[in-house]
This record gives sequence, C-alpha cells and structure tokens, in this order.
Amino acid sequence: MIDAVTPASPSYPDAGGSGSQAQKKLGATADPDLSALLDRAAAGDVEAAAAVYDRVSVFAYHLVLLVVGDVEVATEVCRQAFGAVWEGWGATPDHARRRHPVQTWLLMTVHRFATDHCRATGLPRTA
Repeated sequence: MIDAVTPASPSYPDAGGSGSQAQKKLGATADPDLSALLDRAAAGDVEAAAAVYDRVSVFAYHLVLLVVGDVEVATEVCRQAFGAVWEGWGATPDHARRRHPVQTWLLMTVHRFATDHCRATGLPRTA
C-alpha cells in the first residue's frame, strides 16, 4: 500500500480570470491520463500516486475541510481517504469506473470518508 501524505496547509489554486491550471485539470470531462495514473498508483507506483495526489489534493482537502470544519481532522481524513483511493481503485470494477469521471469517483470517495468520520466521531458536519 502507498502511504498517502497530505499537506499541512495546501496551496490554493490561483484565482486567475480564465481559471487555473488545477481547475482545468480537474474539469468535468473524463481524464484518461488520471485513470492511467490511478491504475499505476493502485499497482504500487509511487510516482504515479504522487502525480494523482498533486492533481487533486487541493480540491480533496478543501472538500474535506468544508465537511469536518477542522484543519487537523481534515488532514488526517485526507490521509486515510487517499490510502483508500489507492486500494479502492484497483478493486473497482470496470463498469463502475465508466459510470463517473475519475475525478468524480475520487472526490466522492474522499467526501464519503469525511462524512463517515463525522458520523463515527459525532462531529457535526459543516457542509
């Protein structure tokens, strides 16, 4: 299993007028490159895992932070969620992979971890 590392304070995507590179990378369309990177990450490729993490971690972290409302908790939940992403992608059937764009599947997984954490600990969800 690949250990997921989350930033203590991730940088925000730039707020440029036409949209940031990160926002363009995490668009609404399917991303075959991200899918291939997740395949490699699920097989234990650390560089691929780092590339996936670099592309989606800011969005994932802020999604979790919106749900849990605490920086330290969000960091830990993201760490756990990305570990599950590496394991879960390899076990996800092809038909399920085609149901949603890769970015959607990944963020749904991260969001599920955040809401599960709130339920398990009794923390109120903030979003």
